[in-house]
This record gives sequence, C-alpha cells and structure tokens, in this order.
Amino acid sequence: MIGAASIPMAMVDVVPGGGSVAFIVLAAFVGWRLLPGFWRIVGTGAIGGAAAGLLILGPGARLAMRVVAIVDPFRTPELTLEGTAFLVLILGGVFGGTMGVVGNLLREGLPLRARTSAAVMTVIVMATFLADPGLRTEFTDLGAGAWMNIPMFAAVVFAYSRAGLRLVERTQARVGRSTSPVSADVRA
Repeated sequence: MIGAASIPMAMVDVVPGGGSVAFIVLAAFVGWRLLPGFWRIVGTGAIGGAAAGLLILGPGARLAMRVVAIVDPFRTPELTLEGTAFLVLILGGVFGGTMGVVGNLLREGLPLRARTSAAVMTVIVMATFLADPGLRTEFTDLGAGAWMNIPMFAAVVFAYSRAGLRLVERTQARVGRSTSPVSADVRA
C-alpha cells in the first residue's frame, strides 16, 4: 500500500525538501479514488490509533524508557513530568494516531488477519524509530543495549498495534460498514 508506506517515510523525511508531504498528498488522492470508504478508514484509524497510543504506546514507551534508564550503568535516571507528558501526548496521541491510519490502511487494503496486521505495523513503527539516527543511537547505546531495548520497545508497539486495530474493528463493527474481508477476525 503506497499510502500506508508514505506516512512513515514522511515522518523520517526520506525525501528531503517536502517531497514526502507531496507523496502523502498523492497517495491520499489515489487512495480516495481507488479504496471504497477511504476517508472512513483514515478517520477510524486515526481515532483508534490515538486512543490506543494515549493508553498504551505513550505510557508503555515511558515505562520502557524508565527501565532503560535504571539499567544504564553510566547515567543517573531522571524522570520529569514534562518528559512524561510529551511522550504520552506526542508519541502516544499524535504518532499513535498517525500510525493508526497506517495500520487501518494495511488492514483494509490487504487481506491480513488482526495479528498479522499488528505484526506488520510493529515492524513499520520500529523501522520508523530505527531510521532516525538519534533514536537508533539511543536504542543501541543506552541501558543494556540493543538486545534488550529493541525487543522491549517492540513489545510495547505490538501491544499498541493490537489494541489500536481492535478499537478500529469494534468501531467499524458498530457502524456496520467494514469493507475488510477479514474484519470479523477481531479475536484472532
């Protein structure tokens, strides 16, 4: 799905000079023309992703960061209210809502079951995190290193992905307008 891939590409600025934003606009136009219920898919994905992000992704990432800080032998752990609020609101709400759109586009555009969609979404989110040089350094150099940090954050992202996609599926089931061939697979 070109539209689903364009969002993480824009987040890490793969195409400098605003090219990524133009790519998103083009992908949204193509999605709107080719995918029935495109704007409903985008809207429910954003709402489900933001809700799951505020409840799971933001707080889970903050908890994982605390573990990394406590395990790190060279740094003194520091916890601030501002840092926590930033993570929960920006990472959880904004990034979570954005990635919820990606996950819902994947779920609706491809015949994927719920667990498979969550796994694909986890890979996309972790690849987005690791594409940023600053975050990649933090994943590999802080705490006990990449062997602990990457799986721990991936577990948080997978829990967020599953919850976000479940919220989307339940919302669409209530409305009764799901177009996904596997949308009844909420428990899988």
